[in-house]
Amino acid sequence: TLGNKNVLREIKYTHQVKGEYKRRWFSSRNQDLVVWYSDDNKLIGFQLCYDKTRDEKSYTWKFGGSSEHTGIDSGEYGGMNFKQTPILVADGIPDFCYIQQEFLSESSDLPKEITNMVTYALSNKTHNTPD
Repeated sequence: TLGNKNVLREIKYTHQVKGEYKRRWFSSRNQDLVVWYSDDNKLIGFQLCYDKTRDEKSYTWKFGGSSEHTGIDSGEYGGMNFKQTPILVADGIPDFCYIQQEFLSESSDLPKEITNMVTYALSNKTHNTPD
């Protein structure tokens, strides 16, 4: 079997872009999580895409305090046109409690350091560094 599709699983052989931070990608039916690592292999940020089957949104957090919440325009609303490339669009104030609950419901197979970083960022509005 393929296992539980509602649990984030790592996508092996994630494409790495020269000149950018190393990334790991985890995916489930409802969420995608990309985490970034510094050159010395420390976690430095993530992008969590959630509600993939409804009205997909994204929360991006980077070490040092920057964060952004966006909606994802899938590019599928073009009528007779070809599908466009998905883009991030402004999406108001996120419901951090909901995002955290959804993340935790699918994070059981993630490395603890990743779960801790994401949970910390979602539960602390000051967006400082996790312990």
